Amino acid sequence: KYLRFHVVPMIYRRHLPEAFKSHCSHDVVLLCVACHERANAAHWKRKLQLAERYQAPLTASEFRPSEEEARAKKAAMALVRFGTAIPVERRQRLKEDVLAW
Repeated sequence: KYLRFHVVPMIYRRHLPEAFKSHCSHDVVLLCVACHERANAAHWKRKLQLAERYQAPLTASEFRPSEEEARAKKAAMALVRFGTAIPVERRQRLKEDVLAW
């Protein structure tokens, strides 16, 4: 039995430039269960080193955006999706939220 192992942790992948994310399969290798366990242990150790050195999060839950960032993202999505259907005053407030961030 073989398991997929992501060389670049998925929680860090989203922060890479698009050129590095476009070939997703290039950082996935098949490993036997024993090798997968060893690789995971080494991966975790390296992630701890990176977290300490660069204040990088260890888990996806640590990537939570700030309240201001979340508000700006929701405002931007509303403007993109519903644009002219939004009343003028509300549209202006949404634009302000996006620009404030």
